[in-house]
Amino acid sequence: MQRSDSGKFVSLLILAGAATACAALAAQARVEASPGPGDKKEPQKVRKIVMLAGPKSHAAGMHDHAAGLALLKKAMEKAYGSRVKIDLIEKGWFDDPAALEGAAAIVIFSDGDGAHILKPGNLDVLRKAMKPGTGLVVMHYALAPLPVAEEDFLQWIGGYYARNYSKNPINEVQTVPAAPEHPICRGWKAFTARDEYYYRIRFKDGDKRLTPIMTARLPKDKPDSETLAWAVQREDGGRGFGFTGGHFHANWKIKPLRTMVLNAIAWTAGLDVPEGGVESEQAD
Repeated sequence: MQRSDSGKFVSLLILAGAATACAALAAQARVEASPGPGDKKEPQKVRKIVMLAGPKSHAAGMHDHAAGLALLKKAMEKAYGSRVKIDLIEKGWFDDPAALEGAAAIVIFSDGDGAHILKPGNLDVLRKAMKPGTGLVVMHYALAPLPVAEEDFLQWIGGYYARNYSKNPINEVQTVPAAPEHPICRGWKAFTARDEYYYRIRFKDGDKRLTPIMTARLPKDKPDSETLAWAVQREDGGRGFGFTGGHFHANWKIKPLRTMVLNAIAWTAGLDVPEGGVESEQAD
């Protein structure tokens, strides 16, 4: 073999070796990138949400609990599709003892005080359902529990309507987001509505879990910043949300109000809240 041919042969050997090494590295990378037996991607978890609507008790257009929750259910199902399974119970309570099993969040929209759906027997069922860290949303008059449930409300959602302390006049007032960085405040801005907003809510003293979500200046004759909606992140991993509005069914037509409540339901259920908030169509 001539010297020039020998040089070519050596070069070919070097190139062949480099190609073999590259192929081996590529194969190793594919092996490392491929999922092992314990690395398979889990299917996205379906979040079960149970909505409890108390019976209608007021004149037309007021305390229309089932209709209000129905439109929220429809919006959540459209926004999250197969990621949610939502059960709406319109008669206030349920016959199936397993109705709350596996719930990621429970939403209660009903009358309160003596007409509250959380009678002592029902309260025991809810207590059991809340133990795994279940989320809880409570709206309007349902924020006025029977005395036996007041401590539960402080633990689960951070506050409640207290007799002879809290106030409930009907006002037309501007409400504003109180925690712009919180997921529940995504996608909505200040709005004005006429509602029976409860204020002077009884909160747990020094509760570091609690974040005001929506505030207003009330009462009008001596205004101060009052919290009308709030959220808590509980130590057990569960989340809670309270909203004092919801008296007039027509207010669900107000998009920022809908967005806030839909965000809250999603957040308490452990779902991601979009940067622009949970989208919804014009309410009926």
